[in-house]
Order: sequence, then C-alpha cells, then structure tokens
Amino acid sequence: MTHCENVDNLLADRLCRGQPTLFDILRRDTFVESENVASWWGRRRDHHGLGNYSYHKAVKEEADSVTIRTRKFLTNPLLQRKQMVVDVLHPGRANVSKKELREKLAKLYKTDEESIFVFGFRTQFGGGKSTGFALIYNSLDSAKKFEPKYRLVRHGLAESQKTARKQRKERKNRSKKFRGTKKAKAAKAAK
Repeated sequence: MTHCENVDNLLADRLCRGQPTLFDILRRDTFVESENVASWWGRRRDHHGLGNYSYHKAVKEEADSVTIRTRKFLTNPLLQRKQMVVDVLHPGRANVSKKELREKLAKLYKTDEESIFVFGFRTQFGGGKSTGFALIYNSLDSAKKFEPKYRLVRHGLAESQKTARKQRKERKNRSKKFRGTKKAKAAKAAK
C-alpha cells in the first residue's frame, strides 16, 4: 500500500466519522485564507485522484457588475464633440463589449448611441479594469464629417470599398512616376 492510498483511506474514514479533514485542520490552524486552501486542496485532489472529496474555489460573478468612470473630459467645439478617457471596472468578467459601453455612456450622458464612438481599449494585466477613449458627437452629421472612415465602417455608418490587389499595385506604381502635388493628381486620375 502506497502513501497516497493511505491518505485516501484516512480521508475517507474521517469523512465517514464526521471528523475534521485536512482541509478543516489547515483552515483552522494556519493563517491561510480559506479560498487559497480550497484551491490547494482541489489541486492535490486532482494530482492524487481523491475522488469526490473535492473543494472548489468559489468565485463571485455578478452579471451586471460593470462600473464606468470618465476622466480627462473635454468639450471640443471645433470638432463638435465631447471627448474623454473611460475607465471600465469589470471584476469577474474578461471584458465589456463596445456596444454595452455605448449603451451605458448614452444613459450616463443622455444622448443617442449612434453618436458615441468608443475605441482603443486595453485591459490591465490581471484583468478587472480596462481603459480606452470615448467620443460623443453633438450630431450624427458631425460624426460622419470628422470621424475617420475605418471607425465609421466599424460603426456601420459607411461601407468599405474593396479594390483588387492588382489595381492597388498598378495605381501605386503609376504614382511613383510623379512627385509632389502631381503625384496626388495622378492617383486621383487613376481612380
């Protein structure tokens, strides 16, 4: 009989008799948090194959536990928008979708979702917090006027034009023959 089998039998006896298990002893006698002990015990159980006597680490997950904070708020009258840095706290979640962020920002600033553009989000190491930028335009027309085309395409307000690769290369090579303003004119003529 190996040492592991002895441990299995001892554990089964203690559980049947209602005596404290190794988990209970560790939790009571040391200054280790019970969750750490539980995860340790789960790993030990998997390693030794201790069957049903498992303790699982409990993780609290709330479906709607998303907090949004804005900072560096700036009203930009030239571009007809409000711009800000957005901090999103999302413990227990991998990240928050841009659509959900737009909904929450629209509710927060009492505007429609169409005029809100969020981008550049990065999740901090370890998770639970993401930081990015948000732009809230005064109207949809000003958004179409000032936003870059790729963000309008992502937003569904414009369509991307796919030209053939060979055509793009030919246009590039034709524009090589010119310099300065003539180069731009040649590129326009190629369209």
